[in-house]
Amino acid sequence: MFHNLKKSNCLRDLYRVGSRDSLAIEKMMSAKIPFIISDIATHWPASKLWDLDYFEKISGQSIVHCVDLDDKNLTSYKAIDKISFYDFIQNLKLSLKRSPPQGLKKLYMVISRISAHLNGPQVQLPQLLKDLKLPGFMNLKRLWTINLWLGAGGTKSNLHFDPDNNLLVCIKGTKDLVLISPKKTKWLYRKNKKNENTLISNVNIFDGNLEKWPNIHNAQYFQTRIEEGEGLYIPSGWWHAVASSKGLNIALNFWCLSPRAALLNFTNPVCSIQWNVKNKWFSILFPSCISSFFSTSLDKFSLRNKS
Repeated sequence: MFHNLKKSNCLRDLYRVGSRDSLAIEKMMSAKIPFIISDIATHWPASKLWDLDYFEKISGQSIVHCVDLDDKNLTSYKAIDKISFYDFIQNLKLSLKRSPPQGLKKLYMVISRISAHLNGPQVQLPQLLKDLKLPGFMNLKRLWTINLWLGAGGTKSNLHFDPDNNLLVCIKGTKDLVLISPKKTKWLYRKNKKNENTLISNVNIFDGNLEKWPNIHNAQYFQTRIEEGEGLYIPSGWWHAVASSKGLNIALNFWCLSPRAALLNFTNPVCSIQWNVKNKWFSILFPSCISSFFSTSLDKFSLRNKS
């Protein structure tokens, strides 16, 4: 096991469906449980094209987001730095060498947007959108952002949940995940102090010492792995922790707007977060509405691709 949760609490593996089985996908999404789409990206141009040389070639003047990894490769979002995509690729090439230079920063690219909803945040890497084939089952009017995650592997993200429905797709490398139902939130020691990120648990499940977090062992969980070309659908509010395989690791995620019910359910932790994100509440309530206050143009994907 790649984590230190109680082994006896592990449930069966997640269901897997094919990307063309639209009825099964719709059924699983309606059930609001995680599942794996086994071949979602195998025919995307990105699966063949994307490597560091390709990224270097098309980097241009793009600025991306990254974090410094600690000595245990655990990602922390206390400080997100901006760096040129080209410089990030040079750092990553050095990091992947057998003997990387001493003192080299271990950087991990996070939430660098390939595209975004008209009312959403700015985009860093619009030139990569052409390498994707957007899934047919995805409601493009509710697609908030498409994000690139890139690193030298071995990274770990602590237990957290997303306020949006999430489709995580592996392009290079694999990812191991733990997933826990939002119904088990009371056992997960969610951060709740002022100025803390309330999406995150206080518990580091990769740490061998969980004695000070005894209630964590009351929570049953799913454990799974997604391989190259596979996608994992994670409904909003589901807790998850991710460990990436060693070596070059490239992944995408698609965040889709939560349903209106989540926005109006004030007992749901997702609710307050969505109201506090600029333009998010408007987009959730009126995904088809194009307001002059937010944007004045619409492309064929209903997405904005400004750099």
